[in-house]
Amino acid sequence: MSWLDLGLELVAQFMSPTVIRQLGKILVIDTGQREQRFYQQFSPRLNHGDDVILNVQQTLQRDYPNTIRITKLASASCLTERTFLRRFSKATGFKPSVYLQFLRIQNA
Repeated sequence: MSWLDLGLELVAQFMSPTVIRQLGKILVIDTGQREQRFYQQFSPRLNHGDDVILNVQQTLQRDYPNTIRITKLASASCLTERTFLRRFSKATGFKPSVYLQFLRIQNA
């Protein structure tokens, strides 16, 4: 449906917002701006070279529906919680809680 967006954008370049709204009503389409981030796929980095964090990522991928505690992930990795958080953020670019949320949304 990107051709509709293109057509509406062309009309918007030369006409007023009122004309765009009327056109949307006639064609029964949404004339509001849509963000592309809603269509973005989450593809985590796995080539960062940190094997400990890679194992945690695999654990999160497998156990994402369950309740997961950062303290348990850190102790299973033989790291302190602070070191775990720092290494996880450095390797993946996300805090573990945000990473887990993205995994859950992607799998939903």
